[in-house]
Amino acid sequence: MTAASKKRLSPAHRTELKKAFATLEESTFAAKLSQLTFGATDRTTKNLPAAIVRLTEKVVGPALTAALSVAVRTLGKNGSDPEGPVARHLHKAMVALSGATGGAAGLPGLIAELPLTTVLMLRRIAEIARKSGEDLSDPAARLACLEVFALSGIGAAPEAVGSTYYAARIALHGTIAQAARELSGAGGKLAGHAFSGLVSKIAAKFGVNATRLAATRVVPVAGAASGAVLNTLFMDHYQELAEAHFTIRRLERQYGADTVRAAYERLRKKKV
Repeated sequence: MTAASKKRLSPAHRTELKKAFATLEESTFAAKLSQLTFGATDRTTKNLPAAIVRLTEKVVGPALTAALSVAVRTLGKNGSDPEGPVARHLHKAMVALSGATGGAAGLPGLIAELPLTTVLMLRRIAEIARKSGEDLSDPAARLACLEVFALSGIGAAPEAVGSTYYAARIALHGTIAQAARELSGAGGKLAGHAFSGLVSKIAAKFGVNATRLAATRVVPVAGAASGAVLNTLFMDHYQELAEAHFTIRRLERQYGADTVRAAYERLRKKKV
């Protein structure tokens, strides 16, 4: 056991952990979308034609790969946040505009806009990561950005695993480690068997929410105005997940992974 893992979380850090726990374990895109659309998307998602589901899923993997490449390449190399709140609002406005344009075009619009939306979302996730102390020159930190898209819609975890958040991380841990080694050996090039496998696993999770977003284009709430609102909701959800995820990773670096996970699982057991 390391010296860091023997520490107890400070009251302020326990509060941060509680907030992250609530985001990761209690907040879902499905619930937010259902509330916004008065349950219309719940019914539509279940009845979406298989061809639409397959088409949406087919777009997700390449969108994630392109997004990670663009997000990391376009971030500055120093540890500061060079963009500030103005640029962050600009990113959100661009996502909303993308949704408004795509919303007017219905489902084909969503398929066309999803890669751009994903790039903007992952770029913001990478900014959150760096602000939380992540070194984006480290392939593992870059892949932790991509990991955020697998932290939603993961369902209930078995008792042996515990929280859904740690279940998702455990499921991806080996593949992320292999993909990080591939990225290091390839000079940062996004290629290799492990990286492709990682994208496939994350796309399966991200695709669930992308399909839910697709359902909004075939129900009466669809249209330019709702497309903007729904895309913003989509971005906000993953931004909240990123803030929670990188808060936990920051606490793990400070206190040790075992200490933070034990505190997290105590919150889960208390809730149960």
